[in-house]
Amino acid sequence: MLGIAGISPGTRVYDYAQPYVWVRALTFIPAIIATVGFSAFRGCVALLHRAPPQLKAPSKHRESPSEGTATNAPGNSRLS
Repeated sequence: MLGIAGISPGTRVYDYAQPYVWVRALTFIPAIIATVGFSAFRGCVALLHRAPPQLKAPSKHRESPSEGTATNAPGNSRLS
């Protein structure tokens, strides 16, 4: 595996790098699990602290354009 980085066996660099790479390889899976767990819980907390959606009850009677004044007529109080 160190040969990919250009380190040949028997050198001083190889003697130092081989145990380091071995330990890093053993800790890879726990590090991935911790990262995914942290991200998942962070997403859950973000959802809990978000403002709830504002729900409004529909009114019983809506004025349709055919029942009242036209919506685009001049002097309409809702548009003025």
